[in-house]
Amino acid sequence: MLLFHGTDSKSAADILENGIDLQKSESSVDFGTGFYTTPNEQYAKRRAINITEVRNGFLDKRGLKPVVLAIDYRPPNDEQGLSCLTLKTATFDWKCFVLYNRLVPSGYTVDNTIIQNVKNGYDIVTGISADAGISNIISSIFNGTVTLEEALLLIDVSKDPDWGDCQVSFRSEQAINKCIRRIWKHWGV
Repeated sequence: MLLFHGTDSKSAADILENGIDLQKSESSVDFGTGFYTTPNEQYAKRRAINITEVRNGFLDKRGLKPVVLAIDYRPPNDEQGLSCLTLKTATFDWKCFVLYNRLVPSGYTVDNTIIQNVKNGYDIVTGISADAGISNIISSIFNGTVTLEEALLLIDVSKDPDWGDCQVSFRSEQAINKCIRRIWKHWGV
């Protein structure tokens, strides 16, 4: 299966030269810390352009260019011993999982809350993406204007037509080593 990862030229070169480093991953995202990919090439291109524009702005115009990496992905089999989660629809469990992964790395304490029992030790998580409005919902939780229960009602699936309803997050070195066979530059400078 072919997956794509949109990034900037410096990050792409680092991945191609040194491999995927999960320590460099964002943490407060839908499925938690991981190397995020999509089967949708157009979304990966747009993501690469957006990330590069933001990083060029924050990094004093360092001349970064957008790049899309292609990933030859082989889904895990039972013998590989990987823990995988698939979230294809906006169920209560999906909403709790997204909230947990967006809140906890930012310092939110989930003890005695509706999301305290979220299981989070997965090697690979595949599923739908939350709508961009999730950032506002998270901010509202932190400033006390929205409760977790209200947030669960507000979270929605991305309606972005380019997204293609799927992201695949590699969350462990084992998943990367066992399921990613090859990475190469697919688009960009």
